[in-house]
Amino acid sequence: MAYNRNAAEKKEESRSIIPAQYLIRSQFRAYAPFKSHALSLAERARQLGLESHATRALNGEYIDLKSLCNFKEDELSTIEKVDAHITHIIADVIYKDPRVLQEMRKLKTECRFTIQSSRSKSSLKSKPDSSNKYNSKSDPETYKLYFDWKCPVHFVKPHQTLALNRGEDEKILSVKVIIPDWFYHKLERFCLASWKSSFWVKKGLSDAYTRLIKPWLSRQVRSDITSAAQKEAINTFTNNLEKYLLTEPVKNKRIAGLDPGFRAGCKVGIIETTGQNSHTCTIHPDFKASHDDPAAKEFNELLLKFNVSLIGLGNGTACRETETWLKKYIQNENIPVIIVPEQGASIYSVSKEAQKEHPNLDPNHISALSIARRVLDPMGELIKVDPKHLGVGLYQHDIPTKSLDAALDSAVEKVVSLVGVDINTASNALLRRVAGLNEGRANKIISHRQKIGRFTTRVDLLKVTGIGKITFQQCAGFLKVLGGSQPLDATIIHPESYGIAEIFIVAMAAIRDVGFEIFEHSPYSPDLAPSDFYLLPRLTDYLKGQRFEGDEAAVAAVQEFLYA
Repeated sequence: MAYNRNAAEKKEESRSIIPAQYLIRSQFRAYAPFKSHALSLAERARQLGLESHATRALNGEYIDLKSLCNFKEDELSTIEKVDAHITHIIADVIYKDPRVLQEMRKLKTECRFTIQSSRSKSSLKSKPDSSNKYNSKSDPETYKLYFDWKCPVHFVKPHQTLALNRGEDEKILSVKVIIPDWFYHKLERFCLASWKSSFWVKKGLSDAYTRLIKPWLSRQVRSDITSAAQKEAINTFTNNLEKYLLTEPVKNKRIAGLDPGFRAGCKVGIIETTGQNSHTCTIHPDFKASHDDPAAKEFNELLLKFNVSLIGLGNGTACRETETWLKKYIQNENIPVIIVPEQGASIYSVSKEAQKEHPNLDPNHISALSIARRVLDPMGELIKVDPKHLGVGLYQHDIPTKSLDAALDSAVEKVVSLVGVDINTASNALLRRVAGLNEGRANKIISHRQKIGRFTTRVDLLKVTGIGKITFQQCAGFLKVLGGSQPLDATIIHPESYGIAEIFIVAMAAIRDVGFEIFEHSPYSPDLAPSDFYLLPRLTDYLKGQRFEGDEAAVAAVQEFLYA
């Protein structure tokens, strides 16, 4: 019996410990901004045994500071030191009190803060090192606008917040939050009503406000506007990325991609209609030549040999010079030149994914192939690039990588669901994002495409190793086959619905053949409901001017009109 009683007591004790532990953890999270730090001024004062005296003083009792002096202890040798230690303890008590915490958070929502920035002293002393080619620190003149800048917090734009944060991180700007005196006066009034000793409350609050509360408020305000700015930056990034991914592709053409340059020459990458690499090389145009250029002859021979029908020119260094050179020397005037944004192409060319896709190929030539593929299949090529390097975001380099990656995945999934993916040109990076597919299945689809050739119908997917009926059912609706034997394969209609679609097509054709006019108007338009043609106008005229005492009288009047 004793053993059972002890076991029951231990069981009951463990039940009570768990909620207590949970309460401690929840309180720790709630008061995390106010958690004590090792060797703080208040902790040092507590170690001297002054906590009980400080508590009594805060509650209105009189304490003799002179009696607390201890000449053997250096920290208690004078009245001024004792007074300072007690003030530190009281400041800590006020700062960590739950009621004060709640009141501060309430006042923070009501207060109007101001952000002020100026040029830091360290940036005035240090001079930019022009010899350091890889210096990532920005030129101080970039932040010239914020050298003497002030703005209320609720009017600060997201890009201004991110610019201030970056300038502060680079030690160019000094940013501070201006807190109005109204906040202190309101908080002082609250604290005076919470403790008895007005003298020690005012003294402790003054110390706490200077050392603890103002820095906390500044951190909270900066954190709030930074969080809002990052959310806005991610939304901007996602919206721009969706529009960028929805760039109209140029299908079924052999394309030559040119990555322009001066000293290193122009890198050339020619791709097939499926996006597969046909040829890569480097040519060295002479932009100042007034006579025939050997590089022009070489390039014209490549265009003719590989039957190129379009040229994609990167918009980087020497873009305009190369464009003028192409217009001057290209013999086939039917080959158009398209300027292609090349942001991130160089970064992608040295990535692991690029090396896996193009083993033993010069990264400069991979960059040219990427430019060509951005014309053929923009969405399929752009998702290979780290989102930070696409140049479509708002301070995207200052946004957490995980948030950016999540935004990219969301944008790609949305675009894929909206327009589908061309199975004959899609890369591994794009295919593996389609429902039902993963990296392994995407590799098998690409291998099958390279060995057998183009997919002519969606059903050909079942010939790929690892693609069964279930996988086909999941992914078929998102994979398009353009120019195939089945026209519906080029739509986002799932093969399971082909029968219904064909019946609908036949019905529409029959309606047109008979000569019926198709009324091209939304059936849900409130301005044109079918019942408006005859019934309602006449009923409105009939009921006009009548008054009814209840629902039954109104129903009887309508029935009388209908049966009249």
